[in-house]
Amino acid sequence: KGVDCMYGFDIDGTVTDTSALVSCIQKEYPAFKSEHLTSYCIGESLFYNGHIKSIDNYCNKTFFTKHSREMILTSPLRKGFVDFYNELMKQGRRVVFITARHPLNERLTIEHFAKNGLPTGNIYHVGSTNKVELIKELGVTKFFEDNLDTAKRISELEGVESYLINTIYNQCSESKKIKRFDNWSDLL
Repeated sequence: KGVDCMYGFDIDGTVTDTSALVSCIQKEYPAFKSEHLTSYCIGESLFYNGHIKSIDNYCNKTFFTKHSREMILTSPLRKGFVDFYNELMKQGRRVVFITARHPLNERLTIEHFAKNGLPTGNIYHVGSTNKVELIKELGVTKFFEDNLDTAKRISELEGVESYLINTIYNQCSESKKIKRFDNWSDLL
């Protein structure tokens, strides 16, 4: 709880909500609903809900290439995040953002953060969900995530508390080391 804590945040699905993602999916699959987002992988959500006939790499390649600009620039912040962030700043806490977004999206991320009154420094684009090495390297002590697999890997790190925001797509069992929360105001 001391000022020496470093807080780390994932962006998509954690700092922002998934409404822009769902909106982009609906452009290609109009019958898709937010409750169909039952997997972190878009291809799995589309397959298991009958929108496509087979799971492929669509969720990782084509879809994000086509829609990343719109998703990044129009993703609303989750309710309560700005209050939580401002409270950390008042307490003198150190904060970093570590995202699975591709490094080519850095300019869009900075534009989106600036538009929403968030800091435009200390944002790391790792291009994958493998954030463990960077979390260790930076000395992050509390990390907030929406991807269950990533949260599990982080929970195994010595000296790092792993927090998982509840979403429809991360309701499987997890390590007892992971701390779940429903919204940012729960943590104030």
